[in-house]
Amino acid sequence: MAQRKRATPKQIELTERRAAALELRKQGGSYREIAETMRNEGKAPETYDYTLAWKDVTDELRRLNEENGASVEEMRQLQLEQLNALWTKQYDLALEGDGWALDRCLAIQGRIGALFGLNAPVKTENKNELTGPNGQPLQTGSQVTIYIPNNGRGDNHPPAV
Repeated sequence: MAQRKRATPKQIELTERRAAALELRKQGGSYREIAETMRNEGKAPETYDYTLAWKDVTDELRRLNEENGASVEEMRQLQLEQLNALWTKQYDLALEGDGWALDRCLAIQGRIGALFGLNAPVKTENKNELTGPNGQPLQTGSQVTIYIPNNGRGDNHPPAV
């Protein structure tokens, strides 16, 4: 059986420094401000600059993403097992002619498809109608109307172009 490595004090200090840098970034600090704060609070050496602050923040974000990715996969697996158990019970009833159970089977299969990104994207159509200031629908064609006030000809509404 493989033995776990123990964290050294230096590794613990690095992990804490990265977490502190990320926290300062979440509060809106620039990398230069993070470096200065970390140095002033004694959380980083005097040689700590904005490039190391950036590296600490990105390394901590990467670690969190990997950690969360593993927990997401575990949750997906748990949900899949639960959905499979439900589907098996409903499937037996659906084979006996139960219409409601058939509907549940299809819903469960849809949920499994969504869980793993198997469903095709749904095409949506924008049904918003553009209206003018008077509430009337705007024309969407190649016709352009130009309004020139007091053009000197007595004709304030030229024909559409």
